[in-house]
Amino acid sequence: MNAGRAWRLAAALLALAAAAHPAPAEEREPPPEYFSAGGSWLARLGLSPYGDLRLRFDRVEDRPGATETLERFRGLARAGLTWSQHPVLSLEAGFYSGLWEAQDDKLATGFDNEKGGEWDVDRLAAVIAPTPDLTIVLGKRALPFATTDMTWDLDLRPVGITGALRRNVGTYDEARIAAAVVRREHVGDDDVLAGGQVLYALRPGALRGATLALGYFDYAEPDPLARQGLGRQNQVLGTGANARYASRFRTLDAQLAARGRVAALPVGAGVHGLRNLESSAAGDGIRAWATVGELREWPQLEFRYVYQRIEREALPGAYNSDDWWFHTRARGHRVSLAVRPWPRATLRVSGFHEQRDDVGEATRRLLVDLELRLQPE
Repeated sequence: MNAGRAWRLAAALLALAAAAHPAPAEEREPPPEYFSAGGSWLARLGLSPYGDLRLRFDRVEDRPGATETLERFRGLARAGLTWSQHPVLSLEAGFYSGLWEAQDDKLATGFDNEKGGEWDVDRLAAVIAPTPDLTIVLGKRALPFATTDMTWDLDLRPVGITGALRRNVGTYDEARIAAAVVRREHVGDDDVLAGGQVLYALRPGALRGATLALGYFDYAEPDPLARQGLGRQNQVLGTGANARYASRFRTLDAQLAARGRVAALPVGAGVHGLRNLESSAAGDGIRAWATVGELREWPQLEFRYVYQRIEREALPGAYNSDDWWFHTRARGHRVSLAVRPWPRATLRVSGFHEQRDDVGEATRRLLVDLELRLQPE
């Protein structure tokens, strides 16, 4: 990674943040990873900037078939503008840049969703809100679903059409229905993900509450991803231009999460279950997690533990998070500690202990992430 280039971009982003007003607490779309703000002169034009910079150290030990430890320094930058002067229509455009040399990917070919040494489109979308409760998105933007590492990588920006409908239930609760028909990342990809999710939030935003989500997802025509070398522990038949997945993928998933207080200390826990309806064997996944602490409350610390088990044909490994070294056909643990020394900065240290089903020795991974945002969360 070109460290000087990364830090110059960080300085530019933070300088822009210093001139911006705080963002609204609520957005019409599901809360994005990157927060917007309208500087005074930009606001008069109906423009709001967003931006995010992540610097990462990555160390992986005992990879199957590898004799050397993998160590990498990487950076990822996103920045852009939203235009929202019209009451029904808003527009978004932004870029992505992988701030490391492309040849550094050779040791992790087929495992990373982000690519180094290139610029790409981060967002390019029209957001239509015909009513305050309904949002329709055309273009390239984050999914409207509640997801976890097991089913989706938040760094991906799918292309297609999505919609989300919200309704208040009683005084404190909220229900949401979301749907999407998208390609994984680029218009030229032949894969299609079509799905829907129903979510009920009990007291969203309160100190104590819970969320239940049920979803159905159809991964249509994923074989081009296998031909791109993105099998990622799924069984792939054939090679090269003839490669194809051995299984089809239509999944049901359910998520349940709750949060509360123990002696005034924020705590949370949740479980995410997954079943591939097309696979009679090796088609299940489960993820369970627990947290202590909250980054938005003093002393801005959060401890998190995650257990994840994904069978080989539970879902296409091209879609879920590459923070985990194995995308399917594995089980493992993640322990992380995050601190927010400044409202616009988060430092997170994560340790992984993962084991592929057909390998007797565990793989260990260390990630150290420094995340800088234009606006505080």
